[in-house]
Amino acid sequence: MKKLLLLLLVSHQALSANIEYKTPSLLFTEPDVQQMEIADLDGDGLAEIILRMVNGDIKVATQSFVIDDSTMEAIKGSHWDFEGNAAYLYINTDGEADIMAKGTGCGLGYLHVTGDAIEAQRNSYMSVKIMSVTTTKMTGIAQCSQAGLSGEVPFVAFKQL
Repeated sequence: MKKLLLLLLVSHQALSANIEYKTPSLLFTEPDVQQMEIADLDGDGLAEIILRMVNGDIKVATQSFVIDDSTMEAIKGSHWDFEGNAAYLYINTDGEADIMAKGTGCGLGYLHVTGDAIEAQRNSYMSVKIMSVTTTKMTGIAQCSQAGLSGEVPFVAFKQL
């Protein structure tokens, strides 16, 4: 047992000798933060930052790309399955979006960046507004009655590889 413990200590020291740390940076400036935790709350593989404030409030920061033209380029040619719904969002390589379900759906036209979202709208009954995007997940609001999304329906969609 002593040999095993010594081997573990030597191995740990050898491996940790190559680790370098960057200069610490300020994560948040609110003086009312009492506790901070990091956890994957929604199971998408990306950690959220959970802050417990002095007054008892809980705040959560999620990971997302800044919505801009580079985000638009990154999602071209991708397929996103809506969670809890048989529908999916397909974005072709030109940036045109379709919401489809069971062989029918809505052609929404070209997506475009509008401030802090990516949107496409065919008419007042067919549209999508993407409000957050990561490498694996997007959230937003969509409507396409042909795909089972009547009215503006919030969605979570996961990227299909």
